[in-house]
Amino acid sequence: MSGNPVLLLAHYDVVPAEQKSLTRWQNPPFSGNIDSLFVWGRGALDDKSSIMAILEATENLLKENFHPTQAIYFAFGHDEEIGGYSGAKKIAESFKDMEFKFVLDEGGMMAKDLFPGMKKTIAFISTAEKGDINVELSVHEKGGHSAAPPKETAIEIMAKALIKINENPMKARLQSPTDEMLKTLAPHLDAKTRFALRNRWLFKNKILKKLSDNYGTNSIIRTVMSPTMINGGIKENSLPAYVSANINIRPLQGDSIGTVLQHLKNTIKDDRVMINVKEPYHHASPITATDSKAYSLISKTILQVYPDVVVAPLLAPGTTDSRKYASLSKNVLRFIPVTLDNDSKEHIHGINERIGIKEYLQAIRFYTELIKNLNKEY
Repeated sequence: MSGNPVLLLAHYDVVPAEQKSLTRWQNPPFSGNIDSLFVWGRGALDDKSSIMAILEATENLLKENFHPTQAIYFAFGHDEEIGGYSGAKKIAESFKDMEFKFVLDEGGMMAKDLFPGMKKTIAFISTAEKGDINVELSVHEKGGHSAAPPKETAIEIMAKALIKINENPMKARLQSPTDEMLKTLAPHLDAKTRFALRNRWLFKNKILKKLSDNYGTNSIIRTVMSPTMINGGIKENSLPAYVSANINIRPLQGDSIGTVLQHLKNTIKDDRVMINVKEPYHHASPITATDSKAYSLISKTILQVYPDVVVAPLLAPGTTDSRKYASLSKNVLRFIPVTLDNDSKEHIHGINERIGIKEYLQAIRFYTELIKNLNKEY
């Protein structure tokens, strides 16, 4: 075998299933039940189906006496859902002296009836992902008895800060890979939208406004900030002396911790609200070029297995294990052969997570063709 190897990633840890939701599952979340249509259970979509499809594809090729012309490494993490610090981070460190032709992880999927105005299914290959920063806001006040409250309590001060953050988002920007995505999708949209996208220099503000109106597309044009945890108070009739809130921030390429903190300070405008960055944090990833050989190979393989889809680049709004491997390859891509529609998109990390048997078999075929194509293309 010659040349640099290829690295396929996946993770086998899953998020919990809430105890109070168990009665709403058609099959127990950890049953692994298989009926005539679906494989049921937590992780069926995120991300055990990738692991199993990769392994089944490999076993099938070995049975056919297939011989790869280059090394292919598999790296399956056990803690992606909590940051990947004991899994992907440690695995990446073991590869520190290697360089991979490309790294392929989860992140992009096939979207059916999810992009406004798009009738065809889109196979999104994520060429980059946003960062992940958690900031703690805290308010320290005197507290006291609820029967005689001050003009503003710690909770009210915090509430006003959170409202300001929600009502004053960071500026939207149309940049790669979102700009490339729109260019790719334009020929498949209605004439009015197609004209606007082909003249983005003229209609940029209107395009950004339209993308901002949808929470899914809004997440790929700006740094978004979401309150995820709030704490304060220990007794019904006692005013809390301390209130805290966690803000989860997903920075867009070009935004740093400095720009994020400055935005929060300028938005909140209240010295009583302390702002502290929590560690660890991650900046937005580098962007893999769509004219790379790796992107072309993944795109070609997708169209072999799913000939009716449109392949387009995507900025992944979430984070994956792939960020731990960024120093090992110039080509880090994210795609798993799973189709999401308005129904199934609610199942990832949600109730009744499952994957269709036919879809799973197609996933095996995707990885089979990908490995075969490595022999032809590299």
